[in-house]
Amino acid sequence: MPLAAIARYVNAFPRFAAIHGEMTFHVTRIGCAAGGYRDDEIAPLLAGAPPNCHRPKGRERLIKRCAAEGPDGDPEPGATGKPYAIRDLLVSHPLGYFGRARNEVVRLLGRIGDAQPRIEKSGVPGICIVHTSVDNREVVIRCTELCRSDPELFRFAIKWVPVDFWCAKDLDAIARVIEDEVVPRIGAEQTWAMQVEKRGWVEYHTAEIIERLASTIDRKVNLKTPDKLVRIDVLRDAIAISVLRPGEVLSIHAPST
Repeated sequence: MPLAAIARYVNAFPRFAAIHGEMTFHVTRIGCAAGGYRDDEIAPLLAGAPPNCHRPKGRERLIKRCAAEGPDGDPEPGATGKPYAIRDLLVSHPLGYFGRARNEVVRLLGRIGDAQPRIEKSGVPGICIVHTSVDNREVVIRCTELCRSDPELFRFAIKWVPVDFWCAKDLDAIARVIEDEVVPRIGAEQTWAMQVEKRGWVEYHTAEIIERLASTIDRKVNLKTPDKLVRIDVLRDAIAISVLRPGEVLSIHAPST
């Protein structure tokens, strides 16, 4: 099986594991040995898996190294980690138009290089989850270029947000992911801001969530022009976490339908 096909299925696993935080997953060396792939080819695909996933001995160090390097092995300037493994995106669409948005996403990703993306409902009306074999930042770059050249291509898929981590819908679990995974992606001299998109989750007010999570980030805050935006998307069954530079979200004015 091609590595891109393996990635497509593996990328759906972290969200499933995050939703089922009460379960423990022992992750084997999938695709290696008889599969013919090396550990350093498979390990990056698992870098975004939540804490309830236990990897084979030796893989943790390799995963951390792969997460700290880009696809070409070059560290990101000013930070210790670069989004690499999780390739999912949250794509917004007009209410009642999931089917048309899904078809549009499939056509667009086909032009970018993924002929078989997986698109599913998120449990929140107007938002779908896209699993793709293409790096999610590359998807935003390429879709931005396509939108500039032919805006009519984007009639239903009107906002594209890369996802870096999936997490259980639990405030302490989110705080652990931010402390362990997000903070290292914000350089010591970089500034940050936090955006929480709370849909439901009536147990908490948005201000409570921000206050709890912000306490784990020991970097300077800049609410107007941050170097990194920590975005928290609350969905029905899980939390999507993104660490975004300026320009890494594609937002298109919703056309009339």
